[in-house]
Amino acid sequence: MGRIITLIRNKTGCHSQLLAEAIRLTIIGIALFMVFHLEGNTADRRMFGPSLFGWMTARWGDATFYAGEYSHGWLIPIVSLWALWRKRQSLLAAKKEIDWRAALVVLGGCLLHWAGARTQQPRISLMALIILLWAIPWLFYGMQVARILVFPCFYL
Repeated sequence: MGRIITLIRNKTGCHSQLLAEAIRLTIIGIALFMVFHLEGNTADRRMFGPSLFGWMTARWGDATFYAGEYSHGWLIPIVSLWALWRKRQSLLAAKKEIDWRAALVVLGGCLLHWAGARTQQPRISLMALIILLWAIPWLFYGMQVARILVFPCFYL
């Protein structure tokens, strides 16, 4: 009976830890989305609105001005997600620990986004988004996770 109670406690602790991680990742994801959706594009607001994602996807589909040069852009996030899916077992098995060195990279990504917004250069803000997508997991989960995420993030 004591072993069953211990197993139940371990499973309950595991579920609560997973729930806490899911909540933390959801909050971070929403915060990143809101920053880059509400204040990502400062250059072409009349045409694309404030969303950096709207600016980016409009560039991917603009065949007249860019002559279809960025039409492959729709495939890039899909390939990155596929690469991430292939590494899912490594990500789950990786040692997870907070690495405060990444806080400097996160700060650098935030400053890069600020600089991109101030100079009205959405491409700089897109680079900041990619850096933040890599540096935030490094901060919360450690260098081993960051190494696994290098290709999926920087392929973007």
